[in-house]
Order: sequence, then structure tokens, then C-alpha cells
Amino acid sequence: MELDPTPQFTPYPAQVANGRTPQPEDRLDKSFRIKDHLARFVVGVLVIVVAAAILAWLGLPGDNESTPTSTVPAATATRSEPTGQIVSPASGESVGRDIDARGILANIPENQHVWLVVRDGNLLYPQDSEVTPPDGEWSLRFHQSGRTELISLELYRMNDGGNSFITGRFKARNYSGISQIPGAQRLDVAENLHIRG
Repeated sequence: MELDPTPQFTPYPAQVANGRTPQPEDRLDKSFRIKDHLARFVVGVLVIVVAAAILAWLGLPGDNESTPTSTVPAATATRSEPTGQIVSPASGESVGRDIDARGILANIPENQHVWLVVRDGNLLYPQDSEVTPPDGEWSLRFHQSGRTELISLELYRMNDGGNSFITGRFKARNYSGISQIPGAQRLDVAENLHIRG
């Protein structure tokens, strides 16, 4: 028995219906068309991914428009970058005179201090005690005795000079508002808190 060296092709139904004899190039053409479509698809996906990365880098709105402005510190932050966040209450919430504030701190250096401060108009009122621990979740309960119905909570990181400034005022029983805290940097803010009652 002798074998026929010519390869056998299974005709495509469309080719048989047209009365055309299948040729070896037909399969090659189909293969090239599939590869061409696949290449165009891959290029399209890459263009979308690069465009989204550029929008994110520029800080332009995209899919994350509904993401709240106050978020958990990013896991991609460098280890040495100090971060702090007020988780509750959130900006715009209604709160009572007794406020339970809580949040997260990360990478606060040993020689730095963190204080929760009420902003009432243009004045700052540091609250009861320094926020601890320097890394992890924190909470602080305090009474808001001011007369205004709209305040903000601000979280500040400061050096020893800023910490001494605040503790010295407390030791002297000076609880009046201040315009700034020396050596302090704001980490986060919860704005427009409406006081009930």
C-alpha cells in the first residue's frame, strides 16, 4: 500500500457551497486573520490600561470618583512615610456633644507626637491627650463644649516643641483657642461636622 504524499484538507462548508476547491493557503489565511484580530485586541487593551494609568497619575477623575476622600493609608506608601487618618466621624456627619473619634496611625517616628484638634472657625482646640498608639488604631472620646454648630476635627503630627506647647497650655489651665501649633503638620481632617444639641 502506497501513501499519498499530498496533504488532505477538510473543506470548509462555505467553500464547498461556493463550489470552490479548498487550497492550502486557505488555512494559512484564516490563521493570519485570527492572529491579526488578536493583535488588535491586545493593542486595544494596552491602550486602555496605559490611559487609565496616566489618568490616575495625573489625579484626574476616573472609575474611582465615588471613592471617599478619607481612605485607609495606602499599602504602597513607603515604610518611613508617617500617615494618619480620622475614620470616624466622617466629613459632613452629624455628631453629639460627646464625640467618639477613631482612626489609624502608621509609621509615626518615636520623636513625633499626634494630637486630635477641634477647629472652631479659625481657632484650634487640642483635645484632652496625645493620640496613642503611634502605629495602629486609635480612639479618643471628648466633650465639645463650644457654642458653634459646625466644627472640623483635624489630626496633627508634631515635634517635641509642638507637644510641649500644648501640654504647657494644659498645665497652665489655658484652654483658649490658638491659631496654629508650632512644628505641626496636619495629617487628616473631618470637615463640616454638625453638632446636635
